[in-house]
Amino acid sequence: MDYKILVKVYQDIGSTTKRLEKTEILAKFLKKLKKEELKLQKEQLKFLKEMEYLQNESNKINVLLNIGMSQDDENEPVVHAQ
Repeated sequence: MDYKILVKVYQDIGSTTKRLEKTEILAKFLKKLKKEELKLQKEQLKFLKEMEYLQNESNKINVLLNIGMSQDDENEPVVHAQ
C-alpha cells in the first residue's frame, strides 16, 4: 500500500466534521484497495485479536499468581498455616 494515499485519507477525514463526508471518503478509499491488501488487513486484524487474547490470558495468570493460587487449584481457597 502506498502510505501517501493513506495519509491523504486521514487528512481528508480530519478536515471535515461532517460524518457523511467522512464515511464517503473512507468508502472510496476501501473500494480502491486491492483484494490482496484487504486480505492482508484481515490477517493483521486476526493476529491483533489473537495477541489481545494472549495478553488477557497472561493477565489472568498473573492475577492468580499474585493472590497465591496456581492454575491447578484455581477453585480451591488458599489456606495459610498459622
